Amino acid sequence: GGSGLIRTYGENGNYNAEIGWDRLTPPTEDNDKNHGAIALFDEDQDDRVKLLINSDSAGALILDGSNGNGNVILGGTDGFPDFGRIAVLNSDGETSASLSAGRYGFLDMFGENGSKSVRIGGTISHPDEGAVLLSDDQGEERASLQVDSEGAGELVLDGPNGNRNVVLGPNVTPDYGRALFFDSDGEEKVLLGASNSGFMILYGPNGNPNVQIEDSESDQNNGKVALADSQGSERAKLEINSDGLGELLLDGPNGNPNVRIWRDQRDDTSDFHNSGGISLYGDQGISVAEFYVSGSNHSGSLGLFNTGGVTQTIYLNGHNGGVVANSFLELKQHPLKTNTPLVYSAVSSRQPTLIHSGVARLEGGRARVDLPEDFVALAEPGSLVVNLSPASLNSKGVAFEIPEHGSLQIGELNGGAGSYDVHYTVTALEVGQADYKTELTQAEYEKRFDLPKGNE
Repeated sequence: GGSGLIRTYGENGNYNAEIGWDRLTPPTEDNDKNHGAIALFDEDQDDRVKLLINSDSAGALILDGSNGNGNVILGGTDGFPDFGRIAVLNSDGETSASLSAGRYGFLDMFGENGSKSVRIGGTISHPDEGAVLLSDDQGEERASLQVDSEGAGELVLDGPNGNRNVVLGPNVTPDYGRALFFDSDGEEKVLLGASNSGFMILYGPNGNPNVQIEDSESDQNNGKVALADSQGSERAKLEINSDGLGELLLDGPNGNPNVRIWRDQRDDTSDFHNSGGISLYGDQGISVAEFYVSGSNHSGSLGLFNTGGVTQTIYLNGHNGGVVANSFLELKQHPLKTNTPLVYSAVSSRQPTLIHSGVARLEGGRARVDLPEDFVALAEPGSLVVNLSPASLNSKGVAFEIPEHGSLQIGELNGGAGSYDVHYTVTALEVGQADYKTELTQAEYEKRFDLPKGNE
């Protein structure tokens, strides 16, 4: 056929080597007789090694197994004769692994069914970065470990339906890490990330955040847990604030505060950071009640405010036992009428006053009254005021003297010697309250009762 051929023969008479043109690689009728080839044969004159120039004018080395199927092919890639490749084949002559060069080098591995199972190397979208791609038995990519275009490593794991399951890699900036977890629809449900501090976000079925665990808004070294409603609006927050204090903040659907569990809200004491408090708010976000421990005297206090949130309606102070209110009311049930409540109002006084009432029996125009021991002990000496009412229409009038602190001497006027009851009421200023001041400035008012700020 115009092409030269050299053969050498073995001892058994079969040729064992051939130098010439490629007459053995199918389809033999299309092989170019101007391309050289070397073939090596086994003892049965079956070719097992071929070194040749193929139809694409590229060199190739083919090593066959004892069954005649290819074991190894070294040469150009299919359709790309200027790029090198080595293919390793199984006993059926099917490619099981190939190491190829194109725009980038890559290693492909194939499963028993012929589908690609592994690729190691660059990718079309990132030819200059390394990647490991793993596929299922259908050849569908389900896992990838690669370096992205910004030089950050990334691991992507997909589910059987092809949607994302897990992504591990960079956060918004490539030097911070992030882990994403997805549901069966490929919707992000968990984000675990790092910026200057770590954070975690959990999402609900509607895609809005449910829970956020992150640093405090005031200090990145302090922690915070925030819970959101179905709209993704924050409604509960547990955090460490900028003062290093733990706080629990509960908001209503309108976004205004409902409850605050935090600290004593007065900022003018040395130890208020270590004293707890609870604040309750109305629908306008104005504080209407506070229960807290005073940092200055370590006593409990309860304040109830009017709707304006400025002045106290009721205030209880555990330090001095004070009760502050706009009015003092006592609710009773009518003793003779059913379903008839009685609301009694307390008597107001400009001074802390003690009152003792009783009935003394006048005999021969004279009676002695010994005041109760506790009344005497609590009464400021010299402050007693006595009112007498004779229980007789024939009385000539009565008067009193104080022979000694703690007793009264009552007598009928004009030398009267009547015998009848005399009703008496004794009032006195509480001991230590001689300088009691009724009219106060706002500063004096807050200092006296150790009041909270109320409207914060």
